[in-house]
Amino acid sequence: MIRLPIPGNCSTTGIPSEENSVDRVEKRGSQPLKEFPWLLALSMDRTPNICGAAMLDSTTAITAAHCVSESKYPSSYSVRTIGGHDRIINEIIKHPAFYSGGRFSDIALLKWERPLLSARGSNTIEIAEDDDFNDENCSCFTLELNNERPVPVNVMSPFLCESILQNGRLGRRFQLHTSFLCTVVDLPVQCSLHGGNPLICQRDENFPLLAGLVSWGFNCHEPQIYTNVSVFSDWIHDHLEKYYFMDF
Repeated sequence: MIRLPIPGNCSTTGIPSEENSVDRVEKRGSQPLKEFPWLLALSMDRTPNICGAAMLDSTTAITAAHCVSESKYPSSYSVRTIGGHDRIINEIIKHPAFYSGGRFSDIALLKWERPLLSARGSNTIEIAEDDDFNDENCSCFTLELNNERPVPVNVMSPFLCESILQNGRLGRRFQLHTSFLCTVVDLPVQCSLHGGNPLICQRDENFPLLAGLVSWGFNCHEPQIYTNVSVFSDWIHDHLEKYYFMDF
């Protein structure tokens, strides 16, 4: 189980804004997790909640590839909704460029047979098509089943993120991979996060979008690294369309 620090708001400067921090906490913190029915807990055999995941359609979820690398048998894994509905995974599709040593392209799709449907409306999340989350009307937050509420986060610029990590424990030779999206702590909140948990961003009154998946990190005072979902949007859509047509 990977437990990583929680980051904080939709600015690529990496410098938290006092005004935005308060606003985002009030706005997002009022929403309980039941308002996000697409949030899933991923388990392996008898070990519950090893990672998080997000439901893209009624038979498909997305998570970090490192979360499903311990067993080669898809049926070792299962997902559970906030409402307690379980599904056994029957297929795992890791991105072909996934490299476990550096967590590059740390993304995977999970498939199951019997559709998961919600009586409360939409139980799926749309993916982000770009990673431009730096305007003032954009807010980002992360979700974890162990926390009762969403946690506001800041998105950092790749340049600043790489610079901080180079000056820290990773050294000058470290280069930020193009599949990474960085966040930084905004407020003194609980500093723990499962791999695969979603980073959600929303502009104005538009629908929330899945921007990232927790991949790796060190501690609360350093950037936390998510898989940048928008980088893989074509790959995701190709697989979703493939299975959509296979159902007919």
